[in-house]
Amino acid sequence: TTAADPEADSSGAGSSAEPMLTIIETGHPHVAGFKIDGKLEKSDVDLLVDHTKAKLQGMADAGDERGLRVYVEVVQFGGISLEGLVAEVKGIFPHLGAVKKKAVVSNLSWADTLTKLFQPIGKRWIEGRHFSPAEKADALAWAAE
Repeated sequence: TTAADPEADSSGAGSSAEPMLTIIETGHPHVAGFKIDGKLEKSDVDLLVDHTKAKLQGMADAGDERGLRVYVEVVQFGGISLEGLVAEVKGIFPHLGAVKKKAVVSNLSWADTLTKLFQPIGKRWIEGRHFSPAEKADALAWAAE
């Protein structure tokens, strides 16, 4: 599953129908990639859940037991709608145990602080690490390990 190329949209910039989450093809069957730019709505979360489930199914079909890794580029995070939050909890929570690593790429200082703050707790489920935008390649490589 891939999101439509945002540059291919001819309806004009600023459309409220534009997705705030797009899929990033990582080149790794065990790494789900996402780009967030704005407030996540239910349709964005549905895309995230569908792509995550497809990655997990592909891994299961291939006998890949490394665990799912997640690579996220955050341009701007404007929160998540209530409907999106409910969809995320219902769709992703049952699969959290399958996720082993999460690399977050952003220039948001609070994302780095949050990652460090929850590191001791997060390692029980997901090992997380924050990278600057200049470290995108390192972030993807780390997530894919």
